[in-house]
This record gives sequence, structure tokens and C-alpha cells, in this order.
Amino acid sequence: MQKKLHISGMTCQHCVRRVENALRELAGLSVENIDLETGIALIELAKPLDDQLLR
Repeated sequence: MQKKLHISGMTCQHCVRRVENALRELAGLSVENIDLETGIALIELAKPLDDQLLR
């Protein structure tokens, strides 16, 4: 299942890497893409995860 996350506050590629690393620490998902300009991260979920956990 693919999910879009809206992420605010990213201003540079360093921010993107920090978000990507934080998401990769969560089991059951893989990071497809994080777009700095739109603030949207596309992730692929192996199983349903609570939105609160993703925040």
C-alpha cells in the first residue's frame, strides 16, 4: 500500500535526508521518494501503520 505524507519545515537536502533516515528506522515501510519542493514523501507500507507513529 502506498501512502503520501505531507511534511512541513524542510528547507534543504539535509532535511530530506533526516526525514528519510527517520522513516527508514520504522519497520514495515520503505521510502519511495521525498520531494523537497512539494513537501511530500511517498512511502510503501508492507502493513498498515498508525498515522500517529508516522508523525
